[in-house]
Amino acid sequence: APVIIDLRAPDSFTLIQIPGSINMPQHLFERWINGQNPFPAGQKVLLICAVGERSRHFAAYLNRMGGEVYNLDGGIMAWRDY
Repeated sequence: APVIIDLRAPDSFTLIQIPGSINMPQHLFERWINGQNPFPAGQKVLLICAVGERSRHFAAYLNRMGGEVYNLDGGIMAWRDY
């Protein structure tokens, strides 16, 4: 199963979240990746934000470094409305 990382602020995460997801606000995620792909080879990762823009940017960035990182198109709003 993929690791699901939600890049939204903690207060937004508390209101609605995908079960099993990890909240890591964008500023902390940026510091954590620190210009590298911190995920082990073969680890699937799904990134989420409010509407899918920030997570798409980070997914593309990490995939350029050889990651297997996906973006939830439309973000948590699309998931909520599904």
